[in-house]
Amino acid sequence: MVTQIDIGGSPGVRLRGERLELSLQLNAVPSEGWLAIQWYSPKNVQVASDALWITNTDAGLGRLVLLPGDVEVVPGQWRAVVSFGSDLLRQFSLVLPEPQEPSSDEPVRGR
Repeated sequence: MVTQIDIGGSPGVRLRGERLELSLQLNAVPSEGWLAIQWYSPKNVQVASDALWITNTDAGLGRLVLLPGDVEVVPGQWRAVVSFGSDLLRQFSLVLPEPQEPSSDEPVRGR
């Protein structure tokens, strides 16, 4: 008998276009309740939160949680922390690299 929410194997956080998204796989949902998601920026500051009401009928389904569009996505390590009730289930992270500047070592070509 499963006694804990199972989100193992979830794809995690990824960048899609200009926004971050958290993809979760709900493998087992033994009880109903709020699945909470807190988003943390590279400055280690909580910038958003969301919650999904889940029940045992959600077992086997995937859920997608988007970082709100009013949160600026900047380079660095982003984290999404997932909890159910008072239980921390998992922390997902994604490092977004700094934008690459053109190399100054390349010769300038004239016409």
